[in-house]
Amino acid sequence: MSSIKQINNSQKQSEALLNNTIRRELFNKLFQLYATSLPNIIINKQGEAIIKYSIEVENMAESIRELIRQRDCQIINSLN
Repeated sequence: MSSIKQINNSQKQSEALLNNTIRRELFNKLFQLYATSLPNIIINKQGEAIIKYSIEVENMAESIRELIRQRDCQIINSLN
């Protein structure tokens, strides 16, 4: 594939990913999950704060990230 064709293909893929409504909704859902969840704050021996979310929150976040990856594949495959 020529480099110009690759650039055009890459631009189409980027636009398709960025403009996809379902993908955008999934990212909003991921943001809302973290925005509405209270993290656990642990202070280590050096006095540094370590922020951790519950395993339930992290599992839900991973499920959403997996849906985003699946959607990305669907979008890219539909362009090929």
